[in-house]
Amino acid sequence: MESLFIEQQSIETKKELLLNYLAIASVSLYLINLYAHLSLYSTTIAKLAKIMFFVGIVLYIVLRKGNWNYKLSGYHVWWGAFLLVSIVFTLRAGTLFSSSFWQLVADQKNIIASLLIFEAIRSKQNLYRVLGLTAIIAGVSAAVFLVNTYGWTLSGSLSYTWANRMPETLGDNPNVLGGMYAIAFVFGAFLLYKRKNFMYCLFLIPILIYILFTGSKRALLFLLLSIASLFILDLKSSFVVKLLKAFIIAILILILYNALMDIPLFYTVVGYRFEGMINSLTGQGSIDASTFERQMFISEGWELFLSAPFSGHGYYTFPYINTVAYGKYAHNNYIELLADMGVTGLVVYYALPIWLLKGLYAIYKKSDDESKNLSILLIILIMVTLITDISFVSYMFPVTYVLFAVTAAFIKLYEGA
Repeated sequence: MESLFIEQQSIETKKELLLNYLAIASVSLYLINLYAHLSLYSTTIAKLAKIMFFVGIVLYIVLRKGNWNYKLSGYHVWWGAFLLVSIVFTLRAGTLFSSSFWQLVADQKNIIASLLIFEAIRSKQNLYRVLGLTAIIAGVSAAVFLVNTYGWTLSGSLSYTWANRMPETLGDNPNVLGGMYAIAFVFGAFLLYKRKNFMYCLFLIPILIYILFTGSKRALLFLLLSIASLFILDLKSSFVVKLLKAFIIAILILILYNALMDIPLFYTVVGYRFEGMINSLTGQGSIDASTFERQMFISEGWELFLSAPFSGHGYYTFPYINTVAYGKYAHNNYIELLADMGVTGLVVYYALPIWLLKGLYAIYKKSDDESKNLSILLIILIMVTLITDISFVSYMFPVTYVLFAVTAAFIKLYEGA
């Protein structure tokens, strides 16, 4: 009888192991889909990876059946509230109902995918695997992209690529891709710094080069703020050491800024954009076209909000009712939400990151060092997201929901421990 019980335990352990592998393999497919842009994979392969992700995760959930101790989390409740509000404002879009509806469908697919990722992270080990896989897949993607696109330009045979924001020349959005790779870089840097896994250096270098050549100010600011905070807020550092680290970071940022301004290669792609942004803040010198356009978006978005402060003008309508640039989003998450869904949409959307920050702070106050480190990482990433939302529309951004899923899963794991 005892041997039968041990054999049954062994079968259950193997089943749990196989289910774990199925969950992580499925999440890998979703990450491959996210980082599969024009130069790396065909659209067919990217779509196939996404379909296989949904099939794999659903199969994982079905096979677990009796092993679920299921309770609704705050993440599920938020999704229900946000979906309800989004549907209501889609109906308000009027003549823009079609574009509003299809954008809602696309956004909800991203949120549903993140909810499935949330279900796949049932152990701290799986959480670390998701962080690592994001960095690895992004690193391989960036390396292949750089070789395919720029490898043969070193001879000077294709000079135009160095003077354009990559991957803008291929029809992709540099700000979106820059932001995606910035989060992947921070995940990898955390595993390198806290877990001493130096393998991640191989993936961080191409990711950093990729980010520089996207010319995305938001991505670079996200990266600098996250890495600086992670480095300075070390649990084992004294106050004096933290001050010293802050000083070193400030020097390195100054060196990087001078490199962006003085090296023609970097200045052409990203340096002049930072120069324009700084000039717009100081009121001196000229500003670049991108910074000027963003100022116009903010001004018009605010006017649209004031004309319908509680209800907005309809889900995802700003790109089609602004007079600055038809089809372009507001480049500011707060303004976009206020113009599209008023104060109601803004409050419902930001209820999630606020709830996550509250949960992370509670874990930080009463957990062991490993959990404290993870909570610091996630607090930093969410706080930096909130800061850089002034220059990017993150609520339509798939990797935002991956970050939210990882954070919600971590909170659930800790509460269930």
